[in-house]
Amino acid sequence: MMDLQYFLEMVDHKHRHGSNLRKYHARWNTQETDQSFFYWLDQGDGKDLSLKECSRERLDRMQVRYLSKEERLNYLVHVASDGLLVWAKNGERVWTRDELFKDSMKGIVPASDSTPAYKYNVPHENSSSSDDTSSSESEKEVNSMKPDEGEEYINEDFRRAKGPAKIKHVSAGVLYNHMIRSSLKKG
Repeated sequence: MMDLQYFLEMVDHKHRHGSNLRKYHARWNTQETDQSFFYWLDQGDGKDLSLKECSRERLDRMQVRYLSKEERLNYLVHVASDGLLVWAKNGERVWTRDELFKDSMKGIVPASDSTPAYKYNVPHENSSSSDDTSSSESEKEVNSMKPDEGEEYINEDFRRAKGPAKIKHVSAGVLYNHMIRSSLKKG
């Protein structure tokens, strides 16, 4: 059976991140409403709601990109003989630093590449001014506001449960998210 956060992410027409949707879904469950969840969230009583544990800006900014078979080839990697990851398309070593690379319509490319960025990964603009200072300053703001990288992989029900009650919340998705979160811890 599919975990709730993955189901919500899949059926959401905006494909917002499932762990963020789950927080809003939990709030929706406490409301006395006859509105469906996505109607409540986007057009109904919850459209202006911003939760402390997941702001509305974060909910709308973090989206999942579903790729076609052809698009997946742009992200295919191989393990080289030295154990490092290399891109299948060109054999170059994989680097994960945001300053050096960007996600584009043709996969991960150098930041200097002219290929247009994938539209859902473009940072939201807060102002319509055309200052040249906006690019580097807004990037610094976004980077300084980044939460714990692994925060999106927390399963709140599993985290809150104590003792044997945790077993009720264990699924393949929870175990996977726990392992991912552990791999992203600093230090």
